[in-house]
Amino acid sequence: MYWNEGLRVYLGRDYEAWATRELRAWAGADAIVTQAVSWMMNKTPGPGNVLLAAKAREVHDAVKKYNGRDLPILPQWEVWMADKTLVAEDRQEWVSARRSSDSRSTAAYNTFTVAADQAKVCKENGWVKVVVITFDLHMKRACMAYKALGLVPIHGPTICEGYTDPVLVH
Repeated sequence: MYWNEGLRVYLGRDYEAWATRELRAWAGADAIVTQAVSWMMNKTPGPGNVLLAAKAREVHDAVKKYNGRDLPILPQWEVWMADKTLVAEDRQEWVSARRSSDSRSTAAYNTFTVAADQAKVCKENGWVKVVVITFDLHMKRACMAYKALGLVPIHGPTICEGYTDPVLVH
């Protein structure tokens, strides 16, 4: 199944050319970063973060199939909680997290601070180009944050704000 079935139907035969251009852009990246959607009151990642984790895995696997590169994934904590296999055991410092005592993101932990934590890891490893994976209405703000921090953001697949999600904490 295509990572974006709706877009495939919309673009019709032009989808393959579009998807190839997207894949080439992702394949030129140095890493994949995620920005979380929500945290559930029952202290679970929530369906939005499950979808974001799946998108990160899809980009990773597509790039690996395309050119053999194993792009590192730097997820925000809530996305990592949805799929702990996104980051190897020996690379847990790549998980961007500042937690409060009740396991939610702290009030000071916003788009820019998540990007700053991830940018620090990227710079330490010499990575400049990052595929950004987040929800659609958040993509522009997230990319601006990475750009302000000296990285080159590449739009990754998004999840639609309209997905069904129970009551969120933030």
